[in-house]
Amino acid sequence: KGKAGELGKDYAITQPEPLLHFALCSGNFSDPSVRIYTPKNVKMELECGREEYVRSNVGISKDNKLLLPKLVELYAKDTALCHVGVLDMIRNSLPCEARIKIQQCQNKKHGRFAVDWIAHDFRFGLLL
Repeated sequence: KGKAGELGKDYAITQPEPLLHFALCSGNFSDPSVRIYTPKNVKMELECGREEYVRSNVGISKDNKLLLPKLVELYAKDTALCHVGVLDMIRNSLPCEARIKIQQCQNKKHGRFAVDWIAHDFRFGLLL
C-alpha cells in the first residue's frame, strides 16, 4: 500500500507536456476523441493523437482562409510555435493532397496565410 500523496506518483506529469491538449477529452464536440495510451509508447501515441486531431479538424473556408481549432492555438502558445511553425506542424500532419490545398491558401502577394481560429464548441458530443 502506498502512502498518502505517493499514490499515482509513477503516473504523474513532472513537466509541461503540450501534446496533452490532444489527449484530454471532457466530452465536448471540439475535444479530441477518447484514446487509450500505453506507458511504453505514450510519446508516440500523443503525437499520433495530435496528427489525428489536426486531420479531423483543419479546414479551408470559401475565401481561402485556413480554419484551425482553438485547441491548436493553445498548443502553439504552449510550445512557443510561431505562425510558420504552426503551419509546418499542420502540413506535416496532413496527407499530400491536403498539403497542396493548404498551399493554395497562401497569399500570392505577401506569401502569408490567413487563419481563422474556430471557437471551441462546448456542447456535449463524446466520440469514442
